[in-house]
Amino acid sequence: MININGKKVIFYMSSIGACLAGNEIIEMQWQTGIRELIIFGSCGVLDSGATNGKYIIPTEAYRDEGMSYHYAYPSNYISIKNGCKLEEIFKRLNLPNVKWRVWTTDAPFRETKKQPLKREKVTDV
Repeated sequence: MININGKKVIFYMSSIGACLAGNEIIEMQWQTGIRELIIFGSCGVLDSGATNGKYIIPTEAYRDEGMSYHYAYPSNYISIKNGCKLEEIFKRLNLPNVKWRVWTTDAPFRETKKQPLKREKVTDV
């Protein structure tokens, strides 16, 4: 835990997969009493030239996992509400970034070669 401008900030790396990450968030809230979260994850891209050396700020996510359907209205895409706020923070800190669509999946190691090709045409904003 670190202190930034009088606020306590905790960084941690969550597990891969919505179920594990969701459980960790619940555990983090229970152990620390934290009420506000900014959740970062790891990802890969289909067009590395557009994102190389930059943090990716999601604008919306193609939903290819099951957990988000329990918490938001069913649709192919879900909008990321606080992307603009995160972009402001990154600009203030002079961190290189790009706003981008993402694809959520609980199974990055079982995707077929054809699945990313389907998304290739819809990944840029």
